[in-house]
Amino acid sequence: MLQAATAQDIAVIEALWLAEERYIDPPEPLQIAAAANEGLLFVWQFEGRVAGFAALKRWHPGVFSLAAVVSTVPGQGRALVRAVQAQVFTALDGHRLGLDTTYDNARALHLFEICGFIREGVMRECWQRPDGEWADCIFMAILARDWQL
Repeated sequence: MLQAATAQDIAVIEALWLAEERYIDPPEPLQIAAAANEGLLFVWQFEGRVAGFAALKRWHPGVFSLAAVVSTVPGQGRALVRAVQAQVFTALDGHRLGLDTTYDNARALHLFEICGFIREGVMRECWQRPDGEWADCIFMAILARDWQL
């Protein structure tokens, strides 16, 4: 179940976020707290514990990007992404939800395509990994009119 993050969730979210540094930039100072204050940070509850999170960024009214999404329970990624889509397109009155991921993150690319995201382009060498390697990023998005519950 997707829920708005609270102050008590911040430490768990930070730990989950930092554990994914191969594919996700570490959070900037206060980034997590700011997202929580704006109502754009969510935890994924599974069997009574925090088993993932999602952080959104609002670019313009109705335009959001998925800054980070992490699920620690195998098989829960699709449910988490679909819950985020429902939040964006219903509760937040979103028009567009975009994201980017590295070209070699096959699991994420597959998951996002299953959830209706469309590949929109490639940005060459747009992200530097912690080991110094530069990676191409794939941009994807889904529009409200293309989203279904």
